[in-house]
Amino acid sequence: MTRTFVIGDIHGHADRLAELLDKSKALAEGVELILLGDIGQYSADTHERDLLTWQLVERLPNCTVLWGNHDYANVDPRHGFKGFDPAFPEVKEIMRRVKPKFAAERQGYLLTHAGLAPKFAPAPGTAIELIAGVINECEGMAVINDISVRRGGYSAQGGILWRDETEPLADIPQVFGHSSAGLIRRFGATGQSWCIDVASKENNQLAGLWLPEMRVVAVGDDAAILETPWEDQDV
Repeated sequence: MTRTFVIGDIHGHADRLAELLDKSKALAEGVELILLGDIGQYSADTHERDLLTWQLVERLPNCTVLWGNHDYANVDPRHGFKGFDPAFPEVKEIMRRVKPKFAAERQGYLLTHAGLAPKFAPAPGTAIELIAGVINECEGMAVINDISVRRGGYSAQGGILWRDETEPLADIPQVFGHSSAGLIRRFGATGQSWCIDVASKENNQLAGLWLPEMRVVAVGDDAAILETPWEDQDV
């Protein structure tokens, strides 16, 4: 069975991504990589490291890249943010070649950048693979573009690029990033969903999650604390 290693927001830290890949042994045969978006930071002072990160990502074998709001702001200016500086041509060309998706289904989990809110959830019992497929056909629609009030927009619940981690989450198993606080935390009444974003422009942390084992591997400050099975986490 193919194992899946899901990596949270990178924000242009190519060195940290390389360290995580080495520590996790996620480049082994039979492993698929999923990147949850925000590959780059796209500030005026991060162009060089954003390019290095995308160059590394493009070389990764068996890798699926999802859009983050930082990345998608280069395609749709509605997703810009304070300090955003559009990626230069080399980065945009790599984006075109990599062809990021909005959502994916792996090991029974819906994977998106920020998580699917209840107002966008389909009828109970809908297959997660079908949900991911529909989301990937929704470019230009609210499930992609809605920005929540907590993130500076006008929607009560943000779309899959902008839902805040404090907002409601659809009752299906999900893995997402986009945490404003830098979180590794279970969500939902049964703890079936997880946020694995510990990154920011400034810090040197990055976390990945093995599926189906549900085990975290992290690099950076306090990485040893994060590298434990989920059931051992103090959530």
